[in-house]
Amino acid sequence: MKKATLLLLALAMLLAAMPLAAGAEEAAEPYTYTMVMYNFGPLDEDPVMVQYWNEKYGVNFEPINVEQSSAAEQINLMISAGEIPDVMQSIDANAYYQQGIIGGWREKFFREHAPRLSAYIDETEPKSWAYAKYDGENMYSIPGFRLYNTVADPFIWRTDWLENLGITEIPETLEEVEEVFYRIAKEDPDGNGVDDTYALSETAFDAIYGAFGFQRNTWIEDGEGGVVFGDVMPQAKDALALLNKWYTDGVLDPEFITGENQGGYWAISHAFLNGRIGVSGMGSFYHWVDSTALGGTMVGRMAEAIKDAGVDIPYAPGHPPIGPDGDWGTTQASPVSLRTHFSSVLTADTERFARLLEIIDDMMMDLDNCTRASRGIPGETYEIVEWNGQQVINMLVENNTTAVNGMGAAAWFMFTEEYNYDFQYMAYAYDFAWYEEFMKDFNQGYISAIYGTLPSNAMYATECNKILNEGYIAIITGEQPLDYFDTMVEQWYNAGGTVLTEEANELYAQQNA
Repeated sequence: MKKATLLLLALAMLLAAMPLAAGAEEAAEPYTYTMVMYNFGPLDEDPVMVQYWNEKYGVNFEPINVEQSSAAEQINLMISAGEIPDVMQSIDANAYYQQGIIGGWREKFFREHAPRLSAYIDETEPKSWAYAKYDGENMYSIPGFRLYNTVADPFIWRTDWLENLGITEIPETLEEVEEVFYRIAKEDPDGNGVDDTYALSETAFDAIYGAFGFQRNTWIEDGEGGVVFGDVMPQAKDALALLNKWYTDGVLDPEFITGENQGGYWAISHAFLNGRIGVSGMGSFYHWVDSTALGGTMVGRMAEAIKDAGVDIPYAPGHPPIGPDGDWGTTQASPVSLRTHFSSVLTADTERFARLLEIIDDMMMDLDNCTRASRGIPGETYEIVEWNGQQVINMLVENNTTAVNGMGAAAWFMFTEEYNYDFQYMAYAYDFAWYEEFMKDFNQGYISAIYGTLPSNAMYATECNKILNEGYIAIITGEQPLDYFDTMVEQWYNAGGTVLTEEANELYAQQNA
């Protein structure tokens, strides 16, 4: 009897130590993931797409709604309160990584748990693996590829003003552009009898800088195997001389310092909309596209603002001005971006983190999942139709961005930018049809020669940017003479520019090894 009792006791202990049976595993608490993502408005009270993904993957996604205009500040407050979200966007990633707020992981780990996404990175841009590694070893984000970033920023003209001035062809060279700029500023192109028009404001500066062979806040190859910061290149001095001339002569909007946007969505040029300027480089090209004219249902934010204003403003993109040495182009976003980051608490919990990577792999690499993540519910918020020999996505709801965001779609689950190119070709077909017709022949942008943010950026960028921004404005407005440029450059190098330049060249060598 004693032996039997001991045997039963041993058996009970063994059963207690064994893992739960398959049926019991289902009753286990699901993994929870708190998320602060790039969103376009508040969530519904019970977002239907959040429910969908929770049920599909057997997890508990908990999106945290923040005002996008102050997302960084609100995230900082959460962190200060010890409430660090598992998934974050709109943050200073380098600073957060250095502080241990966001975590890193090995490439091998990522490849094991996101095999399709890994193969996609290999095929699309293998250099981006190095970009995603803050310290050359640990990844701290997932590289994303956005089709929009293959197109440079536009250079938009009011074509009715050109017609009123008797100009039948949009000018191309810097000399020709300057001549038309003066006519816009001096010859009353809107015909109201009032001297109230200017040629350009600050968003068109990029096209002017491009004509001199540089862009601001961009690392440019120096032709000697390294890179130099565009703002401090000698060519910038010549560009500033020209902008100062235009400012003095009343060609440049004197309110350029406050900018073209006076509130609301960032890509809307109120100066262009209100008939103050004749040229704008505001936003990206897709903000100017009204796909309803092509049979679609999407309207870019600038095109939408013009329609809502109820005014007839004919416009068209033009060739960015070609400079005296043949240089031209506007700004262009990097083809690779690092948008989504994960808390160090999550990355340390390898099982929970691995499950999230598996979900991201399935959500982003499956075309149906990727489309639902961005557009919502098929047949209710969107449909896929044939157009111009290809499949395209048509939205079925008004105010579509706000509507699908509210249900937990839009950018809520687009973990790595709008990742899947197959999805993007369907989503942006109308936009790119407009691009093919109006912009393709003069699409050229200055892309930074390095990917990513420099390690010392968090330490030096604020002061360095302040020196450059204040210096540029002072020279353009005549507050400082042109030769102040040399003083400004020296100040920039002394304030941390030397360190940043060294790091940029190290990273450039690493990414091009």
